[in-house]
Amino acid sequence: MVEQIFIRLQQDATVADWWVLDAQGHRRGGIGHAPLAEIAHHAPSRRIVAIVPSHRILFTQVRLPKRSRRQWAEALPFALEDQVAADVETLHFAGGDPDGDGSIPVAVVERSCLNGWLATFREAGLHPDLLWPDLFLLPWIPHTWSIVHSADFIGIRWQPFQGCVVADPLAPAIVERLYRDLAEADRPREIVFWGDPEDPAIRSLKAAVADEDCLWTVRDGLWYEDASRGPCTGLNLLQGPFAPNHLRQAVWERWKPAARLGAAALALALALLVIQRIRLGGVAHSWQTRVHQIFHAVLPGQPYVSPRAQIEQALRTRVGGPGGTVRFLALLARLSRNRPATIHVLSLSYGARAIRLHFTAPGMAEARLFEQSITRSNHWIRRHQKIRNLPGGVEIWVEYGPRQASL
Repeated sequence: MVEQIFIRLQQDATVADWWVLDAQGHRRGGIGHAPLAEIAHHAPSRRIVAIVPSHRILFTQVRLPKRSRRQWAEALPFALEDQVAADVETLHFAGGDPDGDGSIPVAVVERSCLNGWLATFREAGLHPDLLWPDLFLLPWIPHTWSIVHSADFIGIRWQPFQGCVVADPLAPAIVERLYRDLAEADRPREIVFWGDPEDPAIRSLKAAVADEDCLWTVRDGLWYEDASRGPCTGLNLLQGPFAPNHLRQAVWERWKPAARLGAAALALALALLVIQRIRLGGVAHSWQTRVHQIFHAVLPGQPYVSPRAQIEQALRTRVGGPGGTVRFLALLARLSRNRPATIHVLSLSYGARAIRLHFTAPGMAEARLFEQSITRSNHWIRRHQKIRNLPGGVEIWVEYGPRQASL
């Protein structure tokens, strides 16, 4: 978690209170009071939580069917159309997380007012990540109302995301109505007034709630300072078109079809690679099986450990000791390169220091030329030969041995 800087905009929007919470949620230093342009110097690399006056905001709640957050955002203006006096097209609706019974807390503010706040911050070089109503700086305690008298307004918070800010003359009547409309079991057990004990507003509010079962308590007036001593939460107004990443979302929506097409092409390419790998694996397995068969045909009874090393060892033993393998492979190369089309090699095998060749030729002259091409390197000499005449040619069995035991 990064450090956060809280900036509480005042009514005239020229100065603000500000404080910093470290990565663990503890306040660093005290609470400052300065113009926004000066506060901006403390904002880089910190998450900016801007706090705006709540008297321009309506707090309510609505119950909607279970849907995605995007569908909720689209449905809120229509669900609350009868509760607001202005045209919903001129209003911004910010919703929170639904509570246990499915009710969604909603903050409603005029778009022009929200744009004005954001313009004020932007002019000072500040770009908030979150925008909270200052009502949520009032501490909330279960079964308790929190009330504060600030400037010409009285703020009341009775739920984690519910409350109101009203002008002084209207406060007693509104508090009385709110209290009387609640079922007896839902009424607050305590009302905390955050302010001066001699404030005349306390007397009028107490008179509005004439209930001996409700305890009134007066606490230190620096309510926002007390609330900022640790992590606090609020209902973020920067949603929908006012969200910081809204532009990125719009760009993403524009490129989403191309991105999906690219992802599909990549998935197809990967699938083809997998298929190719499986096919090559099958070919490799077939070759390995064939090598296994050849190995056991050449070296019957030998364990299949290292075919290449074992066959090389057999060649060194059977075809002339050291260097025999090279000479044998050279012989194979000459057989392949020098064999005329009229010569048909029927078999080629090796034994103890000997090579046996079985082939047919159209005549003895062609057979002699073929043999000369084999023994031209002086590594091999002919030991034995057997000739059988065939109709239209000859069949020859010939055995070669190394000219010398070693190089």
